[in-house]
Parts: sequence; C-alpha cells; structure tokens
Amino acid sequence: MIGRSVRALAATGLAVLAASSCSPRGADLEIIADTSSCTIPKVVTVRWSIPEDEPVPALLRINGPGRPMKDWRQASVREGEAPTGPWASDGLTVTLVSKSGRPLARRTLTQGPCDAG
Repeated sequence: MIGRSVRALAATGLAVLAASSCSPRGADLEIIADTSSCTIPKVVTVRWSIPEDEPVPALLRINGPGRPMKDWRQASVREGEAPTGPWASDGLTVTLVSKSGRPLARRTLTQGPCDAG
C-alpha cells in the first residue's frame, strides 16, 4: 500500500520525505495531494490507520518548519481521512499520537518540481 501511495504522490509532484517518516508501532499515515504541486498553500488529505492494539481516539498533531506542534484533529476511528484546508505547504509534518501521548506515525509533506506542461 505504501509503494502505491508514494507512486501516486510522485505523480502529483509531491513526496513524503522518507527520512522523516516513521511508523514504529504498526500505524499508517499518508499525505495525499488534492491539487497541483505548484499551488501553495494547498489542500491535502491526511489518511490514517490505527492498529487494533491501540485505543481510540488518537490525536493528529501538525507543525511546520520551525513551528511548535499543535493539535489538529481527533482520530476517533481506526481508519479515516480528513482534508487540511488550503493551508498545507512544504514542510508540513503530521504526527499520529496515541491516547497515551506516544507518537505512532509521522509524515512530512515535501514539494517536488512543478510540471512544465
């Protein structure tokens, strides 16, 4: 599933920065572009999956480069998705946090080169 998502993201000019992504506890988190990679800010969809052994609700927290992390929304279902609104930009990091406060997964939005055509 992750390989298919990365290919889809690459096709839109966006990628999830592999160096800053983590899912050590079996959770899954994706950032999917809803608009052209050249549109800044942009709307993205955040998709999550919480393992069965983790209680819900979990929390989705966000931060940009040099900005403190803040609560964005509650993940009250094991698998779900939510749009950000037109404020997501390069460097946006989304962290899925367990009910007890442990990070479950993290993804960072990075912008690729714009398509010339």
